[in-house]
Amino acid sequence: MASLNKHEVEHLVHHWIEHNEGHTKSFRERAGQIEELNADAALKVREAADLMELCTKKLVEAKELL
Repeated sequence: MASLNKHEVEHLVHHWIEHNEGHTKSFRERAGQIEELNADAALKVREAADLMELCTKKLVEAKELL
């Protein structure tokens, strides 16, 4: 696999951050709908959103180091 230059890495990390933010928003919106069907399942989706936010935070930290 070819190595990446700094610009490519910055672009990739930025893309991952935006992608994760989109998923987090979707998880939270859908959790409300899932709540009507199963509260425990909705809780798990909200927990997944929390974990996605943590992943995004780590990516932001990585971007700042670049």
